[in-house]
Amino acid sequence: MIDASTIKNILIIKLKYLGDVLLMTPCLHAIKENLPLAKVTVVVNKGTESILENHPCVDYVVAVDRRYFLAGCRAVIHLRKFRYDLVLDLTDGDRAAILSRLVSARHRVGYNAEQRWRGYCYDQIIDADQSEMHTVDYYLQAIKEIGLDTVQHSPSLFCGPDDEKYADELLFDHGIRYEEPLVMVHPGSRWEAKSWLADRFAAVSDAIQNSKSARIVFAGSETERMRVKKIQEKMLTSSVSVVGQTTVLQLAALMKRCVLFIGNDNGAMHIAVAVGCPVVALFGPTDPKIWGPWGTGHRVFFKNVDCRACFTPGCRLGSQSCMSQISVDEVLDAINSLLMIKNPNGRVTSCEN
Repeated sequence: MIDASTIKNILIIKLKYLGDVLLMTPCLHAIKENLPLAKVTVVVNKGTESILENHPCVDYVVAVDRRYFLAGCRAVIHLRKFRYDLVLDLTDGDRAAILSRLVSARHRVGYNAEQRWRGYCYDQIIDADQSEMHTVDYYLQAIKEIGLDTVQHSPSLFCGPDDEKYADELLFDHGIRYEEPLVMVHPGSRWEAKSWLADRFAAVSDAIQNSKSARIVFAGSETERMRVKKIQEKMLTSSVSVVGQTTVLQLAALMKRCVLFIGNDNGAMHIAVAVGCPVVALFGPTDPKIWGPWGTGHRVFFKNVDCRACFTPGCRLGSQSCMSQISVDEVLDAINSLLMIKNPNGRVTSCEN
């Protein structure tokens, strides 16, 4: 067992995607609560570092461009200078394991779920089965394994004043008044098989706006522009799109203004949870037991279809079978249970037609 009292300088490695980095943040809180004087450095993939910007539990962030081998080499040379007391690799991947081994450290702790060669890169293997627990708990198991106490925290990120100001100005530029209730629809996903159908996003969005209970704001990165355009073309009501117009933290600030988030299994869903926005989450080939929105007050749709083949380019069951089984009506029922908004006249309305 590692003697926690000797740990003064910690390196955490999380070379994954935005959502993965965000779901790791409860570990940062646990470390700072147990070791308040320790310096914490986090290594992440370039493009995900904004999740940790302004985070009070992080002292340094190192972003590595996964596309370039030399970037990884430079990161190793840089990190070796600091002689860490502990390297905690939360990635469970080859690249991160090699980085763990090459960095100078007294203790190296990491996962090896596949029982592969990378286990030799660590002094201690974390005993956890990701198929049996939520990802937040899976990462927190690493904290327990090194002998620290874990007080449950939600995933967290921190917007700056400039992010809040930008979100307000962006909505104003799109003709949205400050007092108007907003529902964010984020239809993007990393794989097509994880995406709900465009006509159903359109039908749900129309129902919300026809009820006059809230206005729809579509969001996403530049890669989602055509997907959102397709949905808007199928709608009978007009809607606002801020696709490609926000950074990660600006998007988070925008979500703080929303009464509800509707979307697929993606990083944006976890960001919504982190800023306290209720979520209606649409799951297909991924398991919400592992990747679902953290905490209570959310609604998740998952038909539990055998979608293991969908992690390849195609779906052997045809045309996003798991996602097409999620109906408009059941999603609207969920929205009605969450979207209880007081109109200016004081009456409570829902999105029922």
